[in-house]
Amino acid sequence: MKVQISIQKRRYKGKITGYTVVPCQIVNGVRKRIGCKTFKTEAEAKAYKKALALSIESGRQALPNTITVKEVAEIWLESKNTDIKETTYESYRTKVYKYIIPMMGDKRVQDIRKSFLKKYLSSLVSKHGFSRSSIGHHRTILQGIFEEAVDNDIITVNPAVGLKIPKQAKKPRSMELYSIDLLLEFLEKIKPFKMATMIILCLYHGLRRGEACGLRWSDIDWGKGIIYVRNQRTTVKGKLVEGPLKTANSERKLYLTDRSTAILRAELERQERNKKLLGSAYHDTGYVLVNDNGLPYNPNSRSNEMAKILKKLDFPPLVLHGLRDTFARINYDSGMNILELMRAMGHSEMRTTYSYIEKLKEANYVSSSNVDKVISEAASAVNKESEHISSGTIDYTYRKSKFIVMDFPSKFVRRASNN
Repeated sequence: MKVQISIQKRRYKGKITGYTVVPCQIVNGVRKRIGCKTFKTEAEAKAYKKALALSIESGRQALPNTITVKEVAEIWLESKNTDIKETTYESYRTKVYKYIIPMMGDKRVQDIRKSFLKKYLSSLVSKHGFSRSSIGHHRTILQGIFEEAVDNDIITVNPAVGLKIPKQAKKPRSMELYSIDLLLEFLEKIKPFKMATMIILCLYHGLRRGEACGLRWSDIDWGKGIIYVRNQRTTVKGKLVEGPLKTANSERKLYLTDRSTAILRAELERQERNKKLLGSAYHDTGYVLVNDNGLPYNPNSRSNEMAKILKKLDFPPLVLHGLRDTFARINYDSGMNILELMRAMGHSEMRTTYSYIEKLKEANYVSSSNVDKVISEAASAVNKESEHISSGTIDYTYRKSKFIVMDFPSKFVRRASNN
């Protein structure tokens, strides 16, 4: 990039009133004025011209320009379009156009200071009530946008580096989990519902709802008793898409339990019956979670269905992700170490797993889920007279409905309330 800096005399009624330093960028042989600064004396103007030339040459100062935050934000988004997952890109795009551009899009990038960005993050709390996690995402986007400006020599220092999340930001949601007696009752009552298969997958294996909806029969190795978590189904711009998992570590192998094996086989038999009944009208998509005609579910519809079932059965509210939370709490309290739990949850970082577990204790490496064992032992204590109890595992179909209030083994797991 070639730059010329000149000094122009300012005149008023034939008299010199000042000296203006004018840097110009030469593009394809054409001089483009990119800023100016006026001084009272020629000596001051010459000193500034010399200092500006040295700063530009050494890279310590960017050339004055009128490029706005909106322009750089759009350049940054375009660069990210092929680097990240479609769902992540749409999340970034929404935040940029809904919040960042309306707040600062028309401002010159060179006018943005860290103090202004601090006020922006604070406004996300005061006006929108965002959580610390959401504000953290906005901070990441701001850092990316202004780093793009640094890379393009628009500014020399990224003002978003070192930004702190406002103290008044809401803490992450509290985990509302069922106590063991309520959990046992819930598992008994959801048997007639088709949602039972998804509920067991989320509770016994810690699957995210998108991972459960993306599970195929080809991902299950019946001989080795292993589930391979490889894909997820999610929505982007209202469209249902199948794509890669949330993180690289989300791709994982999980051991089947007795209960999950039983309910998966029952689901496979149901699909085979529907296939014979509907014939050519049946869609053999290969997914584990499908409706009666074989088409896979939308993850959003499963969340809505879960809410309807809980309301119908008069149970306290519990989101599907709450079953995944329960999986983490039970396994940690039962002795699974934090590294193995991180692998089972599909987390990319240890600190993410720590956010689920408030207290860490040493334990031996455990290679499979303890949820089946914990729930089965609790059910066994409640139902000693059940018809089918063997090897510490209770039969999914024939256990008698008899419950008493019991203390859950983990202090982290509490009965959810309607309050």
